[in-house]
Amino acid sequence: MPSRYTALENRQAALINIIFSGIQPYTPQALTVEDKGIRIYQNNLLVTATNALSLNYPVIEQMIGSETMRRLTRHLLEMELPSSGDWADFGKQLPQLIKKTPLHQAHPYLETMAILEWNLKQAAISATTTLDVVSLSRLSESDLSRVYLHFGAGINLIKSPFKVDELWRLHHTKDGETSDIAAQIYEILNQTAGPYYFITYQKDHLPCIKSITKETYQWCSSVMQGYSLAELFEQQATFDFSQWISNAIEQQWLRRLSESPSKQYL
Repeated sequence: MPSRYTALENRQAALINIIFSGIQPYTPQALTVEDKGIRIYQNNLLVTATNALSLNYPVIEQMIGSETMRRLTRHLLEMELPSSGDWADFGKQLPQLIKKTPLHQAHPYLETMAILEWNLKQAAISATTTLDVVSLSRLSESDLSRVYLHFGAGINLIKSPFKVDELWRLHHTKDGETSDIAAQIYEILNQTAGPYYFITYQKDHLPCIKSITKETYQWCSSVMQGYSLAELFEQQATFDFSQWISNAIEQQWLRRLSESPSKQYL
């Protein structure tokens, strides 16, 4: 027999499904009292969801406008119902949705911008990385096949044909600093063709994006896949590990070294 708590959860889930399932396009005179009530709930929830999506994707909203953002939100609610009880968690699937719309054909950079904004949000809410300095002594071990690098939480990699970092920074300039944003967007999009590589992370409690080389991208990607230090050196024999680890410590990417791979990305 289900508990009272489980029964309540089931009723709440059923209510959400009813609210978001949509009403057939009747004329207002033909709507029942129940349908009118659900329509009010739908409109209120659409406003709430749109506001939440705008907070999570402020640059996307600047690029496409509030009306298009509202339409995307309506479609997104068909893919991703709020489940955690916190609207701040809503919108993870927006990049996938954008890719399915005509927006992607007209403005292919929007998908990557959405990925970037979501990754920066994850970096912002992640726990601050504190380096286990003692664990660095593992670098002196003779058997590097038992040494694994561990990143802090909230680190993600992006590969893009566009300089989305410059587009993102352009939309974060203070009012009045950008006289012709459309011309600057055009200039950025028409720079030398990519791909470009980026890493998003938290430093000093702030979300950051940094442009990186293809070699660094490949190295960090292999770290996330759980390769040992010996395997990493075998894959990229000429990679400047000394410089990389110094930078990784300075940028607060690295959390520790251990004898087993991280399960964070596996």
